[in-house]
Amino acid sequence: MLKRKLMCLRVIAVGAIITILTFGGLCPAFAQLPVNPDVARAEAVGFEARHLQEAGKNPAGLEVTLRQPEGRTQFHMGEIIPFDEVFSSQVKGKYRLNPGGEDSVVVDRERDAPDVGSVNYDLGQITVINGAGPQWRDLESAPVTTSLRLNVSRRFDQPGSYRIYTKTWRAQNRKASGVEAFLGGSMTAVSNIVQIEILPDDPSWSAQMLAKALATFQRTGRDMAADPREADTLEYLDTPTSVQAIIDHYGAFTMMDSWNSPWYFAGRQGLMRSRRTADDAAWMQAKIADPQFPIMPFFIADLSWVQTRAAYPAPMTSWPSADRARQSAWNQEMKARTAKRAAFLIQNLKLLSAALSHKRSDALVHSAFTLAAKGTGLPISPATQKAAAPILISHFDTLAPDEQSALLDDFSWPAIRSPRMLPVLRRLYESPHVRSQGAMAVFEARQPRTLALRRIWELSPAEGRRLILAEIARPNPRIEMDLMASLPDATLPSVEHKLAANLLVNGDPSANAFLIQRYGARAILPQIQAFYTHNPGPWVCSLQAPLLAYFLRVAPKFGAAEVRKALWDRKDTDCYLTLFTEIAKLRPSPSMAPDLQKIAIASLADQNPSVASDAARALGAYGSPAAKDALWRRLRQLHAQRPTPAVKTSQAAVAQAIANSAAWLTDQTALDEILRLCPIAHSLNDLGIYTVDQGKHACLYMDVVTEDKHREQWRVGPCSLTSRTALQHKLAQYPRGTAFTLRNDATLSEPQAIDSALGDIKAFLKQRGMSLNLDQ
Repeated sequence: MLKRKLMCLRVIAVGAIITILTFGGLCPAFAQLPVNPDVARAEAVGFEARHLQEAGKNPAGLEVTLRQPEGRTQFHMGEIIPFDEVFSSQVKGKYRLNPGGEDSVVVDRERDAPDVGSVNYDLGQITVINGAGPQWRDLESAPVTTSLRLNVSRRFDQPGSYRIYTKTWRAQNRKASGVEAFLGGSMTAVSNIVQIEILPDDPSWSAQMLAKALATFQRTGRDMAADPREADTLEYLDTPTSVQAIIDHYGAFTMMDSWNSPWYFAGRQGLMRSRRTADDAAWMQAKIADPQFPIMPFFIADLSWVQTRAAYPAPMTSWPSADRARQSAWNQEMKARTAKRAAFLIQNLKLLSAALSHKRSDALVHSAFTLAAKGTGLPISPATQKAAAPILISHFDTLAPDEQSALLDDFSWPAIRSPRMLPVLRRLYESPHVRSQGAMAVFEARQPRTLALRRIWELSPAEGRRLILAEIARPNPRIEMDLMASLPDATLPSVEHKLAANLLVNGDPSANAFLIQRYGARAILPQIQAFYTHNPGPWVCSLQAPLLAYFLRVAPKFGAAEVRKALWDRKDTDCYLTLFTEIAKLRPSPSMAPDLQKIAIASLADQNPSVASDAARALGAYGSPAAKDALWRRLRQLHAQRPTPAVKTSQAAVAQAIANSAAWLTDQTALDEILRLCPIAHSLNDLGIYTVDQGKHACLYMDVVTEDKHREQWRVGPCSLTSRTALQHKLAQYPRGTAFTLRNDATLSEPQAIDSALGDIKAFLKQRGMSLNLDQ
């Protein structure tokens, strides 16, 4: 979600792209990157002695050399300090290297070295990894070079000489396995000692670097492919002028920039590194009242971070994992800081609401967007939305495309829902704003065009239906499939022949096949049969699955025969590997086609474990209650077989299907039986079954509630449900006397929608002798 994009991910450049993950899944985690305990111990035993002791423990034959690629030893205060780590091994085939692994920087504190503190990012205890995971390279005598910045997590803000070495966890024994192999954290090595000098503060150099960076921003700030190194300058300078420049340039960023602009991220990191948080907070807050300064959601969020850091100058310690007595106090401190930041968010939104009438031009429109958009992670109230709505309706055309889409989504739309929006929506539907050219422009236009048409249909049903029918009849529809499939009609005789013609001649084959399975009747069966049988393959999976779903609906015997043929065609394509789920998900309600279910049950014993697992997943997700006995029977058969890898794969898939199905209730007795039949697993979690709330201790999770009951998100136990009807069907499976506990994370839902939903559910449960309690 956008909330997570704004608040849970922080990206900075350190030679390669480095992703910082927050501790414990908490977005507002206020602990700093902890000072390496080796730094403090080095003071006691002597820097050189400590280094000698640690280097003596380096893995045999592994060499790590720290060097400056240009041979530099002097650096300005606030300058990026780039170094290389060079790895090599004299023992062939023993070690491998993850170039994106983790390092820490150890600094001499006792000899000509001023005190060096860790950078206070306020991001919690962190792990630093490169990309999606380790990218291993075998180490030989030929060196492998990785890059790092010495001051990414250390602050060199005093002049003087510093002796430094790095401690690295990038190397690993090639024989490591399991979690150890993935994390690569079991092998520690230290580099040689290097010495650098930080020059006295030079305001003219800082001003020159800032001017150069800002000039580059003016030239390339909107170019995502531009070299980000100039942007990184803003992160490290940390002068009053540079931080003010960062704040001033917040007004130039759009919501899209806050997701992917290196300039925004570098500026934000510069704020997090700043030592003048109280001054920064005051400067930012003054911008709220500036009539010409647009206040975007990320500005409010970042201001609240800075204010919280100013309120708590001392960073939190790292999590006291080894001291249970201190953990409670740590949790209380974390809650206090989180609450403080939440209070700052509300305070700043109130200030913006009060200042809105004084805003001018673009500043007015973008500030109104911040007060109305619900999907940004801010605690937007109905009152602020109501105040901003008239402005947004009047100036909707001037908003950036991503801002328009945010206001038209399910969360924000209620604030601006009005017949006055119809002219705007018609313009957006006919001519969406796109940045791309050619085929990419068609793709980029699909989402805003779909949103606009969905809202037209809501405000003017007859007009919306006419436009949707026109899109369905196009050889190449321009809107998303879920909207075209949303008409209440079971079939569409007025357009089904057009759909068949589009499929046979020059239309988008996958789109038209999907629409045929959704709306086609028997009238076009001869044409579609001829098309399918005269083109026996290899088929594109996105074309084959909907046509088979159509046949199963209008000609079940023919459809079943073709499914069996497709299932055994294992030479030309891989469609057979997911055939059951791809067909079943097209018509999931009330359950999969009976003939498809029979074939899936038979395929539980397929010799290919991927086919057998796909059959189990389809039966668990889309099967009728009659599939339950077949799954249990298969699980017992697998229990009696030798536990080969193929058997283990099938066991896990069948167990998940039984436990997670929405078609029946799996109680604690059944879960215990699943675990008994799968001795390879130590717990249900090992089988991918995540639930502890069965029987009379059930949890109901409210994720997203909308005014459209068919577009909601709920969870009951392990089951995810996407409509109120599906939720009620699942709740009805529980026995009388069940007391559900509501766990509400519906932060993007409308309060009135939540109240209405809770009233409906409580009444539904009460009629069946059950109850709903709020989680305290």
